[in-house]
Amino acid sequence: MKFRHLLTGLTSAALLLPGPGYAVGAEPEPDPTKYDRTPPVITLVYPEGGFEGWFPDTRTVSFVVTDDGTNGGVSSRVSHIEYQLSGATTDQGVLEGTTRGSFTITTEGSTQIDLTAYDGNGNHTPMRLWVGVDRTRPTVNFTGALATNGAEFALDSQVVVGFTCGDAHSGVASCIGDQALGSLIDTSTPGVYALQVQARDNVGNLRNQLVTYRVRPGAMGVSTPPRLIGEPRVGAVLRAEGTAFTPTPSTIEHRWYRDGFRLDDANGPTYRLQPADSGAEIHYVAVGRLDRHADAEATSSPVRVSRPYAAQGPLRVRGKAQVGGRLTAVLPTLAEPVPPENLVAVRGADPVDYGWYRNGRPIPGATASGYQLQASDVGARITVQATVRRPGFDPVTLRATTGRVAKASPVLTARITRGTARSAQLRVRVTGPAKVSGRVVVRAGGRIVGRAILRGGTGTVKVTRPGRGRLVLQIRYLGNRHLSAKQRRTTLR
Repeated sequence: MKFRHLLTGLTSAALLLPGPGYAVGAEPEPDPTKYDRTPPVITLVYPEGGFEGWFPDTRTVSFVVTDDGTNGGVSSRVSHIEYQLSGATTDQGVLEGTTRGSFTITTEGSTQIDLTAYDGNGNHTPMRLWVGVDRTRPTVNFTGALATNGAEFALDSQVVVGFTCGDAHSGVASCIGDQALGSLIDTSTPGVYALQVQARDNVGNLRNQLVTYRVRPGAMGVSTPPRLIGEPRVGAVLRAEGTAFTPTPSTIEHRWYRDGFRLDDANGPTYRLQPADSGAEIHYVAVGRLDRHADAEATSSPVRVSRPYAAQGPLRVRGKAQVGGRLTAVLPTLAEPVPPENLVAVRGADPVDYGWYRNGRPIPGATASGYQLQASDVGARITVQATVRRPGFDPVTLRATTGRVAKASPVLTARITRGTARSAQLRVRVTGPAKVSGRVVVRAGGRIVGRAILRGGTGTVKVTRPGRGRLVLQIRYLGNRHLSAKQRRTTLR
């Protein structure tokens, strides 16, 4: 038996030749008196099962070639068999000296097998068949809104179920989802869900494909944030009012916070301020809850609880309440009456705001700790107000008021600039912290002997002598609105 085999491409088919038990010379010698005009016959042993030539794994195709001659005459016997495999498996060759064989197809895909059997007289029979191997599971693709795994959808939104199945070899036999194609998924309840599609091809390969999606809780918004009503001092009650949500929650949780830390025992809409709250910031949070909706938090603006800070004595005013004098505000010692537990007292200089008032009205520009009394202050009561602003404490405002401001006491000087036996001339000068004006009267022995009007604080008085001898003069400045009266004596010789 001779075997001629030509190979092209990748050989993936096993050609099985007759075994040792096969009798090659079993056919009788032809009768030369008869002529064979009938081609040989190819008989296939095709694999069972499968679908239209497709199989889930390796399959073997066997064949037997016979040549019976013409009309029962003498056969020219099988000469040789040509074969060619193309497609997924490639191979070709010629079989000589045998009448049977087989091809084992292992490569996935469709393989075309072409056989041509020849007898000794050149009669031949062609045959073509296909064998497909499909080991690959079908594909499942979700479409539309479900195309992305882990997609999120709003509560009660309409989402259509969409998917496709495919198979490149034997084709799709079934494509079935947990929910029917074109139906709506359930988005009535928040949570994470999965949809499964099972695809089966025609040779039994199976794929189960999952896609997950999340239904978001409904959104709840804050229409109006809460506001805190009440005086922020220890012992007072703060009340949260005005909170509004959209939609309206079924329940509201109340939370109170001190300096950002939640107070576990405060769970109502009101809160009584405790000593530990002194100096701290308090704020309130309302948590709205509604079935199938996410919680919403409405937060108030914080309020700072007052921290007691008291003066250990009154505010004092140092200085004489007289025009030209300087008044100075003297602060008392300031301290906490009862420092809260674990609270460190603030040390150092305290910022102080000063204001000076004349009969209750602010004096422009008078904002220092001291104030120089002016002529316009005569007869008025001067009040000083000091507001101490120690960081972390409530401001402390103190006041002190003087008696009525007195006129300034001027300085009176006089000198004789010229004198005769009958008269003399005096130069009078008056100085003071305010504008000097007014009149001067000169008396001698109780009788007026001279007068003058001051201009710029000075004036000249001509005195007539009643007789000879030593004369004592009493010079009196009568004062004005700002300066008190002043007098002195001088002797005219």
